[in-house]
Amino acid sequence: MYASLPVVVALLVGCVSASGLQQAVYWGQTPGQANLSHFCTASQGIDIIPLAFLSQFGAPYSPGGGFGDCDITVPQSAQISPACQQVARDIEYCQSQKKLIVLSLGGAAGNYGLSNQSDAETLAADLWDMYGPVQKGYTGPRPLGNVVLDGFDLDIENNVGAYNYIFLIWKLRELFATDRSKNYIISGAPQCVVPDASMGDMIFNSPFDYLFIQYYNTPTCSARGLISGYPPADGRNQYFTFDAWRQVTRVGYSQSIQSKLLIGLPASADAADNDEPYYLEPKEALELINEYRYHEGFAGVMLWDAGSSDMNVVDGGLDARLKSNRTPYNVQDHVQEAIDHANKQWTFRRMLSENPKQFGGTLADINTANIYPVDPNAQNARLLYFYIQQLTPRMASLDGQNTPSVLQNAILPLMMQSSLIPKIAVFEAAGFQEIFRTPDIAETRRMIALKGEILANVNTILKDFNKTYREAMHCVLHLVVLEYNWGNYNSIMAHIDGLKNMIKLRGGSIQKLHSPLLTKLLIAIDFETACCYEQDLSIIKPQDVSGFTSSQCPESFENPFHYSGAPFATVLAKLNLSPPLAAILDDLRRLTSLVTNFFATKSDSNAPTHQQQSIIISNDAIRIQKSALSLPAASASPYSPSDLISEIIRITAIVYSTALTLRLPISFVYSPAQRLKVYDAFSRISLSDWKIMPGVYVWALMVATPGSGTNVQGRLLRFNQTLAVICMKLRDFGFMVDCLRTFWRVQRWIVGDIGKGEEGRIGDA
Repeated sequence: MYASLPVVVALLVGCVSASGLQQAVYWGQTPGQANLSHFCTASQGIDIIPLAFLSQFGAPYSPGGGFGDCDITVPQSAQISPACQQVARDIEYCQSQKKLIVLSLGGAAGNYGLSNQSDAETLAADLWDMYGPVQKGYTGPRPLGNVVLDGFDLDIENNVGAYNYIFLIWKLRELFATDRSKNYIISGAPQCVVPDASMGDMIFNSPFDYLFIQYYNTPTCSARGLISGYPPADGRNQYFTFDAWRQVTRVGYSQSIQSKLLIGLPASADAADNDEPYYLEPKEALELINEYRYHEGFAGVMLWDAGSSDMNVVDGGLDARLKSNRTPYNVQDHVQEAIDHANKQWTFRRMLSENPKQFGGTLADINTANIYPVDPNAQNARLLYFYIQQLTPRMASLDGQNTPSVLQNAILPLMMQSSLIPKIAVFEAAGFQEIFRTPDIAETRRMIALKGEILANVNTILKDFNKTYREAMHCVLHLVVLEYNWGNYNSIMAHIDGLKNMIKLRGGSIQKLHSPLLTKLLIAIDFETACCYEQDLSIIKPQDVSGFTSSQCPESFENPFHYSGAPFATVLAKLNLSPPLAAILDDLRRLTSLVTNFFATKSDSNAPTHQQQSIIISNDAIRIQKSALSLPAASASPYSPSDLISEIIRITAIVYSTALTLRLPISFVYSPAQRLKVYDAFSRISLSDWKIMPGVYVWALMVATPGSGTNVQGRLLRFNQTLAVICMKLRDFGFMVDCLRTFWRVQRWIVGDIGKGEEGRIGDA
């Protein structure tokens, strides 16, 4: 006979109550369980009870599920069932005993998921109407009558729209703020692997009050493994991850930095997977609590679930068993994947067999400046080969063949000084592999897990900040680029906030970083992000780029954002442009220069005022827009690269001139039909077809990125734009930053803001 729940809880609470720690127990999934009120007496010692589960939600489903015999599926009859009436009475009793009762969303079984932000915010509003304070004018269902719950819990165990739960949580927070009568909470129940494959992003990007970490049903990090020893490693890391969770949530720009962490345990042997002995006897649980009670962030214990232990039902805990149907994830799996890929390359095998120390020696030579040197072993040697020979050529040249010397001589050696290079390399490789083939960004479990590993490592090395800030900042910059490609705006800005905090610690300006390479990377990513999301700069000031000037660029680099002396009309044959297209590109470049004149210092009293310039720009934009609209569209099925390129230029010219004509953001005027045509054209043209005019290629991509979505089409556009910017800035950083700065200035003019540090507001003129 297993110890009943009161005995288990009494032991745990007796151990930790003096420290003000808390106990959470799930209720609702065990057949024949006692009423909810039974678990709210003082002898039980429980503080928080999540009702499990609301297991159906998100389009096309109505919110539904149940706990005990109470069916809360919507639509339902207006009459509340007797079972739900009993639960409602129990909730009122529990709340009178100062217990927090929350509704848990998800579980291992059910039909749930959020397809987009609108879906998430609609669910938040529905939950508030049904389980929050009674709203005036609301006539929809309230499954528990007038009872007001204390918040919501998320036990999300699938990847269907997982990133969209961020919007759900922020919307709930917004609704919570409208009722000051009580303090509402958000809790979550991630698996113990760091980070949880389904909940990692939402925990990092939205604020949780409690995390009930499930240390069962996952053998690589279970509490049983900590007490009894983990089985043979079989190539995977196995450890108790509480401190790792603390590190991930305590990163300075984590939204869950204030969350309280509870160690989750099965309340009986039947509550967890019967194939593995996850249950801890009370004395073993006490041993665990005594070990972790003084660890930072530890706030108590969660048990799954109330009925399975209290009733000792052999067939109980069905939902807990379903939770075990998941494959444990570990970053090492993907390190090995990279190694296996590299081993297939016969040239590498030949070099390694002829001189096995060649790559290891390279590692040893270049890591002498780092206090966390990379071990020059065969694994890291293979990763270096994989990164240089397969991945970086794609990031360094439009054709993927000619790697610029600056990459091999400066950037890669600097990266290889980082103790994080194996994870960074595999993280980027995983991103490149999945960026186009995954319909939903939240389905990329490897990306979420790798990101969590990297952030935990960044947090560790920052303990010696003055020595490791370059390494940490380079690492976070890589995360920004990958998040940018995916379109995870909240994650991008969270990482950028972290970079800003690091800069503050170094004196408040990028010049005080004393790293030209790091300075250039920060400038580029800040401009790229500002241009894509049509916002002001976040990290740098415009004057930070005043020292970067472009050299004499080849004619192929010409585009509407840059002029080095060669009109398109004079080079149209070399660029394979028709005369009308060349004329419009020249017109667009002149129009752009008119806009950027707003940013010049006015020293001539006879110079046009801003109002006069605005009229000139608008008239010119209208004329160019008419010219672009008069160009014939490509045929319905253009197959030649020149036809496809012409169509991209035509549509981009229309969008760009329309935005300047109407002074509306590009993301607003770029129609879905135009985006689809541009995406289709880009996806059907090889990069080698653009080599005759990479400047125009960059311009078209930059104009296409504002408003690009998180779907495959949007990712393709941002991904290609990122690669193009990298390629160009390696060739001529001055040229690339000039293009980015010009586009940013155009966007600032459109919204009526000259930008930080440049003359002030346009409307002031």
